Amino acid sequence: MSKKKTVILGLLVLVLLAAAVIGVSVMNRVKEANAPEESSSSIVLKNLWENSREDMKSIDLKTQTDLITLVPNGYNKTGTMLWVIEGHEDWHLINTYQNIVTMAALLPAYKLIEEDVTDPDRLDDFGLKDPTSVLTVNFKDGTSKTCYVGILSSDKEYTFCRIEGDNNVYATNSEYAKFASFTRNSIRLTTMAEIDNSGKGTLMYVFVQKKGETPVEIKKDESIVLTERPVDGAIYRTTDNVFVQPYTNPYIQVGTDLEYNYLQYLTTPEVVETVDADCQDFEQYGLGEEPEYHEKLITRTGDSEDNYEYNTTDYYFGYTYGDSNQYIYFREAGSSMVLGVDASEAMLTEAYEKAMGLENPPYFIRQRMQDSGKEPDALNELLKRLKAMIRWAYAQDLIPDTRCVDKLSKFKAPPHRISIQDKYLDSAELKKVVDQMSVQQWKLLTQFLALSGLRFSEFCALEKRDVDLDQHVIHVNKGYDSNNIFT
Repeated sequence: MSKKKTVILGLLVLVLLAAAVIGVSVMNRVKEANAPEESSSSIVLKNLWENSREDMKSIDLKTQTDLITLVPNGYNKTGTMLWVIEGHEDWHLINTYQNIVTMAALLPAYKLIEEDVTDPDRLDDFGLKDPTSVLTVNFKDGTSKTCYVGILSSDKEYTFCRIEGDNNVYATNSEYAKFASFTRNSIRLTTMAEIDNSGKGTLMYVFVQKKGETPVEIKKDESIVLTERPVDGAIYRTTDNVFVQPYTNPYIQVGTDLEYNYLQYLTTPEVVETVDADCQDFEQYGLGEEPEYHEKLITRTGDSEDNYEYNTTDYYFGYTYGDSNQYIYFREAGSSMVLGVDASEAMLTEAYEKAMGLENPPYFIRQRMQDSGKEPDALNELLKRLKAMIRWAYAQDLIPDTRCVDKLSKFKAPPHRISIQDKYLDSAELKKVVDQMSVQQWKLLTQFLALSGLRFSEFCALEKRDVDLDQHVIHVNKGYDSNNIFT
C-alpha cells in the first residue's frame, strides 16, 4: 500500500472515531434530558424568596381553621430572634412554630413543577385553587410577600406552592403541608401553670384506660406540701398529683411529662372533620361502651371553697384511619356525634404509658433508699448491686426491660474537702492528742504514723529488713490484714 493511501486511511479512521465520540455524547445528553428529575429535596433549584428576619414586621399564616399572626419578641441568650402569637404574647410555643418563621425567611424551590398555571381545575390538582394555607410576610417598610401552600406530592417528598405574582407551580419543603392543620392552640406549649391561669382550672383528677388494660387514676392531693429540691438531696415533692391506681404508694408522684405534654393533648384534641353527625352504632368506630381509649379529666376553677366549680371532660377514642393512620375516631361522652381527630394511636399509647407512671419507679426507688439513712457512698454501692440484679433479670427474660433503674444516677456525696475534714487532724489537734497519751509506746507509734503517712496495715507488715538505719530509709512494699500479708 502506498504511503498516500495509508495517510488517507488513517485520517478516515480518526474521523470515524470522532463521530463515534460525538454520537455517544449526544446520546448521553438526550438520556439525561429525558431522565426523571432528582428526587432529593436537598437540591435547591432556586430560592423563591430570601428575607431578613430583622426586616420583618409580622408573619400571617391563614390555615383551614385559624389565622395565626406571629410578631417578633426580642432575642434569646444565643441571639436568636424570638416570635410570639400576636394577642397572646404570654404564651409559650412549641418548636414547630419555627417552621413558619423559617419559611418566611427562606422559601426554597426544589423543582419547577409546571409553568404558567392559571386554569382553576389544574390548580386544584396541586391543592392551590383553594390553598390549604397561605403565608404572608409583612415588612417594616409596608410591603409584603405571599406564598400559597398546596398539598403533598404523591411520593410525600414535596409540598406544591406558588408565590404571589408568579403563576408557576413549584415543589418546596414537605413539612409545609402540615401548616393546613395549625391553630393557635396547636402550636401553644401548655404547662400546668398556664392551665391554672387560663381559665381551664386546676387539675383535680385524670382517668386513662386503654382497652383491655389496667386503668390509671390520678388525683390531686392538696395535703401534700410541695418543696424545692435541696442541695443535700433530701426527700422533696414537686407535684401534689398522685396515683390512685394502679399504684398506691405515696412516694410515687406523677411525672412532669404527664402534666405538661399529655394534658395539653387531652384537653385540646384537634378536630379535622365530622364523620357522623348522629351516630347510631358507635362500635363500628371503636367508640362503644369499651372504647379503644377512655380518658376523663376534672378541673376546678374558683379561688375558694365557696366559689369552686368543677368541670368534667370525658373523651372516647376509637380506631385510627387515614392513609397513614393519622386520624382517630373520637366522641365526647353523652354525644352522638363522631368526629375525626388529628392524632395517632401511637401518640395515645405514649400518653397512656406516661400516665402509667413508667418514669416514676426510679423516683420511688431513690426515695426509699434515701429513707434508709445510709451515707451516699453506701447508697451508691447498693444502687450498683440493684442495677446488676435488674439487668441479670432482664437477661434471663424475667422482666421486660430495665427502665426502672436506667435513669437512676449516683447519689451525690459531699465535696471531698467536706467529707474528709472530720477524718483527719491538723497539727495543733494532733499535738493535743499526743500530749494526752500516757503510754510512751503508743505515743511514739502515733507520731511515727502521722509523720510518715503510712497506713496502719503497712506499718503492721514492716519487718527489720525493711528499715535501713544507715541510710535513714524505710522500704514500704507490702500491707497486712488479719488473713494474710499482701504486696
